[in-house]
Amino acid sequence: MKNRGNPANTVDFSDFFAGKDSFLHKLAPESKLITVLIYCAAVISYPRYEIIKLLPMAAFPLFTAAASGLPAGYLVKNLLRAAPFVLFIALGNIFFDTGTIAAPWGGTAAGGYLSALSIIIKFIFTVSASIILAAVTGIYPLCRAMQKIGVPEIFAVQILLVYRYFFLMSEEAGRLQRACTQRSFRPGLPYRVYRSMVSLLLLRSIIRAENVYQAMLSRGFNGVIKIAPPGRPGISSLLYFSFWIVFFLLFRFTSLQQYAGRLITGIL
Repeated sequence: MKNRGNPANTVDFSDFFAGKDSFLHKLAPESKLITVLIYCAAVISYPRYEIIKLLPMAAFPLFTAAASGLPAGYLVKNLLRAAPFVLFIALGNIFFDTGTIAAPWGGTAAGGYLSALSIIIKFIFTVSASIILAAVTGIYPLCRAMQKIGVPEIFAVQILLVYRYFFLMSEEAGRLQRACTQRSFRPGLPYRVYRSMVSLLLLRSIIRAENVYQAMLSRGFNGVIKIAPPGRPGISSLLYFSFWIVFFLLFRFTSLQQYAGRLITGIL
């Protein structure tokens, strides 16, 4: 099968990356989770026309991607999956926001283009940070961290079940695709075949999910997934959390870019 030997192409790709050994992988899951949540809140809180002040926030996803050893192709591929929805919203801003404002680089510019660019940049920053968090942490430690910071237990259980049932649907879809490919003499399939495949996939997924649920009940499942309690965060996790929180607050609520520019101008 094509790309069979590459773990990144299997259904357990995120678990594969979470099993690596890097500085970021060794940090406590709750410290990484809280840091990403605060980072996303800080990025989203920027005004829609603030482009230049937003750019220093790229340091966080760039650092975490480099420190984790995550392949760039994996990150880009997952960004592209959600990109159409964000691009649709960003293009809508171009038509609805027709005002003219002062551009950061001088002169004037259409507000719709600036706000669309701001939406795209915020999407890249926040989604990249979330993808890296999920890849270097793993689904079970991540849900365990969510429970520790106060997220309702039922919400963490739902994430775990959706995560596993998604792979069940992926397996069933792969079986249907292989069956159709082996029985077809043409490279493409008619529309009615795809329509039947979707309905059959839904039916087979429901049956498979019911079998899995019955197996869980036979093993004592009562609506609660027991996850081992985490240990205390180490000094490296606390330093990581403290450094990035200070970094986010400084660049969000101060004008360090202007101070640095004035300092450089004064030296030159």
